[in-house]
Amino acid sequence: MSKSLEELLASAEKAHRKFEFRDPVSGQLVVKTTDSPADIAGGLEALRIWQGSRGVAPNTPPPAAIDPPIALPMLAERIELFIKQFNQKKRAATNKLDTAFTLRLFLGLIEDKPLAHIKATDMDVFLDAINVWPPNASKKKVFIGLTPSEVVAKAKELGGETISERTQEKHLDRLRVFFNWCVERVDITKNPAKTLHIMTREQEDAQARRPFTETELATIFDPVFRAKCDTPAKWWIPLIGLYTGARVSEIANLNGADVEMLAGVYGFKVHGTKNANAKRWVPIHPVLLDAGLIEYKRDVVERFGETTSLFPGIAANAGDSIGDWFNRTYLRGTCGIDDEMVFHCFRNTFSTQASRYGIPDTNIALITGHAHGGSILRRHYIQPAEVPQRHADVSAVAFPQLPTIPPYERGWFAEHFAKRARMVRHQAAKAKRTKC
Repeated sequence: MSKSLEELLASAEKAHRKFEFRDPVSGQLVVKTTDSPADIAGGLEALRIWQGSRGVAPNTPPPAAIDPPIALPMLAERIELFIKQFNQKKRAATNKLDTAFTLRLFLGLIEDKPLAHIKATDMDVFLDAINVWPPNASKKKVFIGLTPSEVVAKAKELGGETISERTQEKHLDRLRVFFNWCVERVDITKNPAKTLHIMTREQEDAQARRPFTETELATIFDPVFRAKCDTPAKWWIPLIGLYTGARVSEIANLNGADVEMLAGVYGFKVHGTKNANAKRWVPIHPVLLDAGLIEYKRDVVERFGETTSLFPGIAANAGDSIGDWFNRTYLRGTCGIDDEMVFHCFRNTFSTQASRYGIPDTNIALITGHAHGGSILRRHYIQPAEVPQRHADVSAVAFPQLPTIPPYERGWFAEHFAKRARMVRHQAAKAKRTKC
């Protein structure tokens, strides 16, 4: 026992403090004190001095058990799993090959790493690569055997032709579909390719001019796939696009009052801004009426009024948001439709089908809002006397191979409407508080 410990014990006894310690056979020290804070502090100090005099390390509690770290999903493993599942679906062989090529190209450029560690700089590497990537690089002798990074370096050194902007956009489309799949699996929280684009949507539309085939239409409106169209906008806008040839922005901007009856015929009052011909009145096709569009419109108006959007809850940039969803998520990811096709193809599909049914080009232009041989439309909207002919033209357009569209029933979008109603009430209350 050191002198300093003896002195500490003596001073404790003099102060009538109660603590003691003993060195049991086990070699461990047991300290006993009263509940007095002073006694506890003294006992701990005695313990420290005793341990120091014997070269014993201070007692410490055993470390808490640590759970083994959870392995983060790796990029390479998820790419191979995605490709495997993608190939099990009904996709064109070229689509499967192109998708695998894009994903393995991305992997080759940034190398394997946890999905959660993929950053904006990795996307920069990919964008830089596809910007200089040569067409058919794998078949050219100068690039055979090179890694993706070496191909990029060689292409920069040699210069020359590169893949088109549309092909670059295809690569980004496939990457977005893959990362959306990863988000749905909760492997990552956000899609790092979501906002990346080479072309504007208008440029994509301008390059995609062929109509949808019968097979593609049957796929787009397949009831199984349509089950994913879980909002009013996603359900109705593609249908309206097919049976009117209207632009996605024109349909998305319709409000309740724009579905009106004229001369005994229901029609859309389209507020187009594309050109002088864009403002027009388009009769509603019988298929849309049979699908319950008027009942749906009444449901919306009863809940939100005539001046609200026909598709409550749609984003402020309605045309862009729905167009992007349809082009990149629904067509590519859900339906597996050729990457060249976009919503704008409904416009060409309607016009082509109308022509096949013998409708004159000038009449088609009045319905779709196309310019035709100069200023064909000097009035914004149709006159009552013109309704029968235009209604007959629209009604003549048919798509026999299209699956039957189930009629709308009240309650389909009840949850969506309720959410929108809560948002409207919240916005009104906020505005009222601000005004006060």
